[in-house]
Amino acid sequence: EGAVPKDGPSAGVTMISALVSELTGIPARSDVAMTGEISLHGKVMAIGGLREKAMAAYRGGVKTVFIPKANLPDLDEVDAKVKENIEFVPVEYVGEIIDKALLPLENNSKEEWKIGNEVVVSHSVRPTLR
Repeated sequence: EGAVPKDGPSAGVTMISALVSELTGIPARSDVAMTGEISLHGKVMAIGGLREKAMAAYRGGVKTVFIPKANLPDLDEVDAKVKENIEFVPVEYVGEIIDKALLPLENNSKEEWKIGNEVVVSHSVRPTLR
């Protein structure tokens, strides 16, 4: 671990959300942000630098930030003004983010996508012709 640079592991949940959005054709909300490493089983693991990431989200006008549940104690370090303006949603599994970060569709057909043993999407999916 010390000899191998790790660029961007905190973007794991973001990359999964983007992939699920693209594969299902379900658009992602534009008013949310997220951070967290993910395990192969979809567990959202703790990250570093929550204070700085929260400040960047605040400056960017984000209203909701999904954070790893393990990082809840780190919210004490986040500026009060940032906490007043952003809803921090602690999550334990990536499916919790997918369910809230993707826009609901009006179509009634359901489709499930899994990561490991966890269902991460159980949304109404619009058909795509790709």
